[in-house]
Amino acid sequence: GDGIVDVQDLIVLAEHLLPVFPAHWELDETEGSIAYDSAGDHDGTLNGNPFWQPSSGKVNGALQLDGMDDYISTPFILDTYKGSLSAFVWIKGGEPGQVIISQTNGTGWGGSWLCADSSNGSLATVLMNPQPALVSESVITDSAWHHIGLVWDKSYRYLYVDGAEVAKDVVSISYPMPCDGGLYL
Repeated sequence: GDGIVDVQDLIVLAEHLLPVFPAHWELDETEGSIAYDSAGDHDGTLNGNPFWQPSSGKVNGALQLDGMDDYISTPFILDTYKGSLSAFVWIKGGEPGQVIISQTNGTGWGGSWLCADSSNGSLATVLMNPQPALVSESVITDSAWHHIGLVWDKSYRYLYVDGAEVAKDVVSISYPMPCDGGLYL
C-alpha cells in the first residue's frame, strides 16, 4: 500500500498464494505413541498396536496399521462446513470397506473423508454425509503404493489416485451443520 515492495508485502502475498497446511503427519518416527504434526500443534495419539517402520514406507518411514483396531486420533483441526480442504496420504494394502481418514461426528456430520469402497476396494468418500458416497473406479487395496487424496472446495468433492482425478461430484446439501470432531487416521 505504500508503493514500496518490501518484506511485509511479500509476507502478505505469500499468505494468499501459498497453501496453508493446518496439519501434516510425516509418520517417520521410530518409536513412541505420538505421531507428531510437523506443520502445527495437532499431534496424533496412536491407538491399538501400530508398528513404526522407520526403514519402510514410500517416503522416509511408515506406520503399519493392522486394519482392525489400530489408528491415530487427533484433536479438532477444521470444520468441513466452514472451509475447503485437501487431504492426501500414501497407502499400501488394506481391504475393501476400511476407512483411511475420517472425522468423528462431534456435533455435526463427520464421515469418512477417504475410504476403500466395501464392494471392490476402490477409493471413495462419504464426506458431507448425508450426501451419497462418491466412489471412483480406481482400486486402492491391491498391495501397491498409492498416493490418494480428497479435495473439497465447498461445492465439489474430488478424488485423486496417483496424481489423477478419478471422481468428482457436486454437493447438494442445503442445511450444513458444523463439525467439531477430531480425525481418525
